[in-house]
Amino acid sequence: MIKYNFLHRLSLMSMLFFTFTFFITDVNAQWDDWGDTPVDSSQVDSTDGGDWGSDWGSEETPFDYAEEENTDKGTPPKPIKKYERIDFIPVDTLTKLITYTAVHDVESSCNYCTADSLYFRIKKYLLTKYGDGKKLPKGWVVEDVTNQRIIMKVRLPLYTHPNPYSKVQEGEYEFKFQLWIRDYAYKYKFTQIVHFDPVINGKPGDFTPVYLEYYLKNKTKVRFTDMILTAIDSDMKSLIDDIIRVMKDPVTVDIDEEDF
Repeated sequence: MIKYNFLHRLSLMSMLFFTFTFFITDVNAQWDDWGDTPVDSSQVDSTDGGDWGSDWGSEETPFDYAEEENTDKGTPPKPIKKYERIDFIPVDTLTKLITYTAVHDVESSCNYCTADSLYFRIKKYLLTKYGDGKKLPKGWVVEDVTNQRIIMKVRLPLYTHPNPYSKVQEGEYEFKFQLWIRDYAYKYKFTQIVHFDPVINGKPGDFTPVYLEYYLKNKTKVRFTDMILTAIDSDMKSLIDDIIRVMKDPVTVDIDEEDF
C-alpha cells in the first residue's frame, strides 16, 4: 500500500512537470522570431525608446541619415583655389617692354594749349613734384628742349601695400620718362622700368637691379612679384592722371560788371 501511494505520487509529479515544461516552451516559441520574451508595456519608459535605446531618436529629434553618413566617411576637403596672376600690365608688342604711352590731342578742349604753354605747364609740375620748385634732382634730366620735349631718368622709392592698412618700402625703382610737345597735342612714354631690390643682409643702399619684364615671367615668389608690378602700375597711372590734369586749361571765372 505504501509502495503504491509513492508510485502514484511520483506519476502525478511527472505529469505536472511535463505539462509545465510544455507551456513554457510553447510561450517562448511564439517570440522566437524576435529573440525576446514579451515585455510588459507598463514597465517600459516610452520616452527613451525602451530596450532599443535612443539611437532611433524621437519625433522631436529625428534620426539624421545624412549626418551619420558624413561622420563615417568624413567631410571632403575644400579645393584650394589656384592663384591667378595679374594680367593688366601693358607690354609693347614690338619691344616686349612694359610701356605706358599715349597721345593726347587737346585742340578741341583747350583754347591756349600751344607748345610753349604745354611745356610751361609740364615743367612747372615736374619741378614741384620731383624737385624743389626750381630744379630737378641731379642726374635726372637727360634732355630738355624748350617747347619740344623732356626726357628724364626718374628714380623713386617703391612702396607696396600688403593690405589696405599698411605700406612697406621694397627698395626703389627707375624708369625712363619721355614727353614730346607740339601745339595742342602731347605724347608721353614711360618705359625701361627697373626695380632695385634690396640685397638681403646687405648694407643700406645695396640693391640688385631687376628689369620689370622678368617679374612677368618668373615662376617663383609670384605673389610678391605681382605686388611689385601692381605698386609700380599704380604709380604710373597716378602720374598719367596728373599729366592729363595739368595739361588742361586752367579754370577761369567770368566776372560780370554788375558784380562790382
